[in-house]
Amino acid sequence: LAKPEGLSPAKQVYMVWLQQTGGSPENAGLLKVNTKLEGTFETTTPYKGFDVIITAEDDPTVKAPSGPEVLRASVRP
Repeated sequence: LAKPEGLSPAKQVYMVWLQQTGGSPENAGLLKVNTKLEGTFETTTPYKGFDVIITAEDDPTVKAPSGPEVLRASVRP
């Protein structure tokens, strides 16, 4: 995984969002990228089924996804 500042155009952070079916994405936190370019993120959620979305963002305080989507995955019970 490239560091966000290495993207074109450069971004500041990767943000992780959780989105229930039919709901709006909720900010779950920052995806950290280490020197080996491995991304790590841990959280807990009460949701049983949801999408995980990772976006590259200019601002770590963004309230809704606005940057390019890097990954989207579905978690289903």
